[in-house]
Amino acid sequence: MKPQIKLAFTTGTDDLNRQLVRRMRQIFPELPLWVVSDFPPEDADLKWIRWRMGRGFRENLARCRGELRGYSVRLAGVMLVPNVPFRRMRLAALLLSPAGFLAFNENLNNFMLRPRCLPAILRHAAWRVKNLVRWSVRAARGADWAALRWYAAARAAGFLRLQAGRASVLPAVAARPGISVVIPSRNGR
Repeated sequence: MKPQIKLAFTTGTDDLNRQLVRRMRQIFPELPLWVVSDFPPEDADLKWIRWRMGRGFRENLARCRGELRGYSVRLAGVMLVPNVPFRRMRLAALLLSPAGFLAFNENLNNFMLRPRCLPAILRHAAWRVKNLVRWSVRAARGADWAALRWYAAARAAGFLRLQAGRASVLPAVAARPGISVVIPSRNGR
């Protein structure tokens, strides 16, 4: 039987990540805790699996699976914090331990993806929707509606001009012989 471990995916702010590590240590204290993050954990006695933000999801998931070879993941804790760009890391936690996926919010309330946790999941979803509506109303109140109308009109005019331009036949332009230079982007696409 493989030795069991628990993982903390640092998918929140720095302060919340510290709280997540502290809380994960309290759950099943007999199991060793490993941290998956883009930076090494503050506590040097924690095993660290590096998540490289500039790399693809498959490469990072393969790296995690390689590090976890020979171990069984009992729990995988993540922070569900909005406006933090770690959705892929959260997905990796779910894929690495679907039965042990443990979601925390900013108040360190948590739930697992189990039928008995459905009320907690629904409360969390309602809380997020309520916050989204509240944020949207505040943004709508502070919006410059005149500028938004001008922007919408300009976008519509540009779209109509583009459609009119497609209807006409463009003259064929002969390509001149020479050298073409292709400059790749930073991520190689």
